[in-house]
Amino acid sequence: MSWTPPSLVVTVVDKQHLPAAQQLANKIGLPVMPATMPATECFEDHWQLQLDANHVRIVRPDGLAITVDFINSKAQRRSNEHNILQQPLAKALGIKAFQKRHENAPTVIDGTAGLGQDAWLMARLGCNVTLLEQSSVLSTLLDFAIEKALAHGDYQPTAKLLSVKHVNASEYLVAHTDHAADIVFLDPMYPARRKQALVKKEMQMLHELIGPDTNNHQLLHSALDHARYRVVVKRPKNAEPLTGTDEWSGQLTSVSSANTRFDIYHVGL
Repeated sequence: MSWTPPSLVVTVVDKQHLPAAQQLANKIGLPVMPATMPATECFEDHWQLQLDANHVRIVRPDGLAITVDFINSKAQRRSNEHNILQQPLAKALGIKAFQKRHENAPTVIDGTAGLGQDAWLMARLGCNVTLLEQSSVLSTLLDFAIEKALAHGDYQPTAKLLSVKHVNASEYLVAHTDHAADIVFLDPMYPARRKQALVKKEMQMLHELIGPDTNNHQLLHSALDHARYRVVVKRPKNAEPLTGTDEWSGQLTSVSSANTRFDIYHVGL
């Protein structure tokens, strides 16, 4: 199925934010909707990257919106649970074993950052996480969420462990093998064959915004060449392993939860 990226325009909730909106628009190469134009008129043809004092959000023409907010998020609530090291993601990353062996948390590259919720949880586990995101719009939302968390004393230590790079993940991993991370984490888009009704609205919007995954095979190979400790791939529980897995001859294990499976490619100690 062919995919056409939606038309995006930067908008503001209040005119006082126009200078910041113009700066943001220049940075990512988008037009700014004139402040005199009614927002409903913009909704007819464009998606919006909407800016106000506290948020940057993506708004679809039907009004459905998504943003990245690490302070008020499911990942933050999960990270406050007493059994955080027993959660499937922590087990898949091998945090306890790594810390016992090396006396520090592993470094992680999140090669498919998306909305950053898993990256936030990994940072709460003590990992230094580099988020790779090819979409300039999603990169902007991630940067804004980190800045917001940095300004909040309770969340500053976690936010300091996160950094965003607006890059193609495969190209970055190939180009930085001399600065390998301990773990490469991948969470590709859910398979297209999943029934649309089962896919959350946020995921529907991401599918529309950034299109289908077309390079999972190359991404997995790049990750395996880059990671020092392991590659962790997040999949729907009953989905097939990522394309290219049949070419992997090393140890492969998995950790599952109710709806999710983490495939673990053991690269080294």
